[in-house]
Amino acid sequence: MNTRLLLLLVLALLLFCSQMPETVSAASLSGMGFVNSTTTECLRRIDVRDYAGAQRLALNLASSPQWKRGEIEAAGAIRAVVDAFRAANRVDIAERVLQRAAQTHKATGYSIDVLNGLSLPESVQKSLSVIDRTKDILTKKGSALFDPNKDLKRLRVGNQASVLKVMDSANKKVVYMRGLDGVMWAPVLEEHRRGIFTALGITPAALDKVTRDLIKFYSKTGQKKECIALLSIAGSSREPSLSDETHKELQSFLVKIMRGSTNVVLRRQACLCLALQRSLLPASVEAVVQFYEKSRNLWETFPVQQVFEYQKECINSMPNKSQIRARIAAVKELYTPNILKFLG
Repeated sequence: MNTRLLLLLVLALLLFCSQMPETVSAASLSGMGFVNSTTTECLRRIDVRDYAGAQRLALNLASSPQWKRGEIEAAGAIRAVVDAFRAANRVDIAERVLQRAAQTHKATGYSIDVLNGLSLPESVQKSLSVIDRTKDILTKKGSALFDPNKDLKRLRVGNQASVLKVMDSANKKVVYMRGLDGVMWAPVLEEHRRGIFTALGITPAALDKVTRDLIKFYSKTGQKKECIALLSIAGSSREPSLSDETHKELQSFLVKIMRGSTNVVLRRQACLCLALQRSLLPASVEAVVQFYEKSRNLWETFPVQQVFEYQKECINSMPNKSQIRARIAAVKELYTPNILKFLG
């Protein structure tokens, strides 16, 4: 499927989901050829009163090629249908779907956390073909399989949405796809973080260390844009979250790039990375305001809008919010009216 056709299909699904009623029939979804976060939203509204049709669709998902490969989006789709059955008090069908998912998927490597995310019943977990040694490696405290020398090259990064894809070790096949390069895909959800981290072999216990190592590695790598983008995913995480000390170090690092890099692509990516953080320090907000005041390059300041949109609760609670608003209002640029909307 080429990129243009995929984009048209996603746009059609978005339009369908935005206009559809509270429930969606299984028949209307039965022809879908792939699953992503858009189709998962549709599946959350599936009309389970059509038990036969909904069950057939759910079992097909649990046997799909995407789930066999352990893709996070497929796990999310299965979880959405299972939750719908549970909400309708059809636990029997929910368990049947989970059992099929367990039988279908031969769990190895990065997919361990995908299976854990499904909240499988203990009886089903025991039937999984999990390689104990691999599971031990992935869950060992403080360990990580991530190698920045090799793995940063596996990332595909957008200018508007940070990390979009993770490729396999041979850099030929997509093992995780988050979305397309648009602002609608920029906010980082928990399923996105889990998908990216597990595909790269980054364990929750290792997140802090990996973040500090990436900051040190930045000056040595040719994949600087990819390095910043991965740091945006790390800094967005609430559970597991970075320590306050590491998060402060990360934000100072990003501000330094945004202010001082001679590469406009990296300056823009650093600003986007600040927008995606779980929260911002006052010094980081001040740096973004100065960035917007001084730059006259609309391409690089585009993510400033995202900073004020995604961090509006944080910024609006700051004691100097009125001064920030006045300074933004004084900047006579294209994005100013939109930014002011987020400042109340």
